[in-house]
Amino acid sequence: MSAVASSIPEDLNEQLETLRAHIARLKKKLAAADAELEKFAAERERHQLLEGVCQALEKLDAQGAGHLFWGERTSAKEAAKHLEGVRGRMADFGEKIAAMEQRRASLDQEVQDQTAQFDLLSDELSEQREREEEAKYEFVVSRELELPPYVPPLMPW
Repeated sequence: MSAVASSIPEDLNEQLETLRAHIARLKKKLAAADAELEKFAAERERHQLLEGVCQALEKLDAQGAGHLFWGERTSAKEAAKHLEGVRGRMADFGEKIAAMEQRRASLDQEVQDQTAQFDLLSDELSEQREREEEAKYEFVVSRELELPPYVPPLMPW
């Protein structure tokens, strides 16, 4: 029995080491994804500002005062076409950022899943070791207990 019992922790140890290495690789990928997103932080802020500018220009145009910004040389059609191009570039950038965030979120979820799996295996290993330790100190019954023969009590009076 001890040969079988001792092989189980070795299998669990191997699984734990494999999971530990996999989690470390995933965390490196997650850090790289975070760094990649961080590179675009300033660009994201500029795009947010650009969004506000586009909204303000559209409000100005809706009030019929677009010429105050665009001047007399630019027609309303050209201004709308330019804003549409700006919005298209902003949408492309937004999709690029969304794809990066989706990749980061999936990596984060995988790290959490693998960590949970690691914790379960670690608990299982601890329980297995505890059972082995308890088995060492378990009392082995080598004989059956027998009751002594019945002796009626003597009454002293």
